[in-house]
Amino acid sequence: MKIWLDDERREPEGFIRTKTAEETIEFLKLGEVTYIGFDHDLGTKMTGHDVALWIEKEAANNEDFRVPAFAIQSANKVGTANIEATMKSARKICKNPHDELPWWELVRHGAVRL
Repeated sequence: MKIWLDDERREPEGFIRTKTAEETIEFLKLGEVTYIGFDHDLGTKMTGHDVALWIEKEAANNEDFRVPAFAIQSANKVGTANIEATMKSARKICKNPHDELPWWELVRHGAVRL
């Protein structure tokens, strides 16, 4: 399952769009998320970084949890840096993370712009 966490941008084809951190975490709890596109500012109290922190904590405490591949489509530079650092940490902790997407897939999904 591919998740597109964003309160404003439309999801790419083949993604499930979530607009809140809470909704995204509920999907992550199912254990079927292989990829997540992050926005930071969601217009609510919780942010995309809160989701990344949840993933990092789950990776540290649940050896069966697989950290999803990720990209960040946020315009918030500080938030982007925080999400990236936390997700890289989670992927290091995780024994079996999902494979990262190649750069051309990230461009196609709108998470990276050339």
